[in-house]
Amino acid sequence: MKTGIKLSIIVLLALSQSSYATDENDWSEILSGVKDSQTGQQGYLYDTNVERMGTLYNSSVVYQFRGGDGDGDFGASEAVRLAVTIPGRSNPLITQNDAGGEYLTPAELSSWADKHADELLKAVFGTDPSATVSGTTTSVATVSNEIIEQVSTSKQQKKTKNDKAKSFDTDFSSLVVMDSEKASMDSNGISGSSSAFKFSYDKEVKNGNDVGALFSYRKTKASDVYGSKATSMLLSPYYKYYYTLNDKIEVIGVGNLVLGSQEMKSSLFNNFGYYEYGAGLSAIPSYYVNDKLSFSLPLGVQTLKKKIEGGAPESIDFIVDAINNLGFQNSVNYGLGAEYAIKPNWYVNLDALQTKELGADASNTKDTVTYYNLRTTYYGELWNYALGYKTVKNIANYSEDAYMVSVQYNW
Repeated sequence: MKTGIKLSIIVLLALSQSSYATDENDWSEILSGVKDSQTGQQGYLYDTNVERMGTLYNSSVVYQFRGGDGDGDFGASEAVRLAVTIPGRSNPLITQNDAGGEYLTPAELSSWADKHADELLKAVFGTDPSATVSGTTTSVATVSNEIIEQVSTSKQQKKTKNDKAKSFDTDFSSLVVMDSEKASMDSNGISGSSSAFKFSYDKEVKNGNDVGALFSYRKTKASDVYGSKATSMLLSPYYKYYYTLNDKIEVIGVGNLVLGSQEMKSSLFNNFGYYEYGAGLSAIPSYYVNDKLSFSLPLGVQTLKKKIEGGAPESIDFIVDAINNLGFQNSVNYGLGAEYAIKPNWYVNLDALQTKELGADASNTKDTVTYYNLRTTYYGELWNYALGYKTVKNIANYSEDAYMVSVQYNW
């Protein structure tokens, strides 16, 4: 039998503030975190010498004790046989020989986990712990969608400004004072909800291009057995370049940086978080059929790196190393958008954007995401108002729907 589950077990040890000590009894808490497939319960360790099956976030887990006394504790005199399966794979991650034996004591599990921390992280969290815990899409996909969405909005306000016969060389600024989003999602039968707030600032410079920044804050809560919660913050400064090829074709180029933080909580770990940083480039060519209708073809790339700073207890050094060892997670983004002007200052937009992660560190279950956005925006003299709907598709056993309201001030 294969012994991969210590993989999943160790990560939770690593992530649990209540498990920071190196006492062997910590393994009892981690093993009890497996949601048992027979009883549906989580929080009890079956050291009854009978094979048990269950799940631990992304991973499928099988374990069986030898010498277990049925007291719900993993004692030093007991040993366990374990296997963990990564989503999308039919075979367990690690063979029993990798650990040096079929049944392992708590100390042997710890030693083995130090050597396989990278595999453990990917098995349980699919390279993106925050997305796994919250049930939402991965960070790199979220950044891609929000940058493209923001650029499309800025194109509208540029066009509206020009339609009002304002000089293109006149300084122009806009401030999104409220951009709230309420979303509901379902992942493998587990429901969740999120609240998001976005704040952006655009400043037109003398050459007609824009500089600005996007700030996004999101809180997510899942109804799983772990009581999982996640908080995400993102800051993305950007520069937008406008180029008009002719009366029909315009291209917007965007270069952006990304700085973010992710924090997660559950019954298995508390206040575990990491930073993210990266950059992106996007190009959005638009074709104007007439004064009312236009189409766009967004194309871009984003890259993100996760990082945990020092200060973590030595007992979780291996999980810190696993996250820091992850390479840059890269995505390519492409799509199709349509814009229709009901009136010169009233627009309707329909966009489809697909984000595909590339490379060995792509997420196991959410490497391809498709966003569909529908929104309408009304532009007044100083204030703009928008309503929108977004849905996420193309992820197995996952759905997400969101509603958005926005108020923007221009001067």
